[in-house]
Amino acid sequence: MNLIKYENMWIPKSDEELKVDIKQKEKTARYCGLLIFFLIPVFELVQNKFFGTQAYRGASFGLTLTWVQIFNMMPGMLFISCISGILFYLALRKYNINTTQLCPKCGKLKRFNKVENCECGGKFRLLNELKWIDNNEPEQ
Repeated sequence: MNLIKYENMWIPKSDEELKVDIKQKEKTARYCGLLIFFLIPVFELVQNKFFGTQAYRGASFGLTLTWVQIFNMMPGMLFISCISGILFYLALRKYNINTTQLCPKCGKLKRFNKVENCECGGKFRLLNELKWIDNNEPEQ
């Protein structure tokens, strides 16, 4: 009789998998930075043309701008959106870190702190450095 042996566990990711994760994180940060870069001018254009410059101060509709006035404001809007997009990209790339740690031996989770050893005798590792594997191979 063949029994199915279930050995599900956390294992460390390979160097290639960690590199893929870093590339994906940078790609996401780049995408969000570009999104911010394009959304700020669009938001400002719609607000200034259709709702007016005083709409955020409680008035339902304020002084709307002409297309010439909006065109004259574009360099400033593009500068602000460029700086915002770069800052957003840098912040996501550097500070978007998962600080949850896991003991692969017992499965206990905790936030990052100076304690490296678990009560079970295992060592805590960052969760994004580990992967879960399902091993459903028949026992020989």
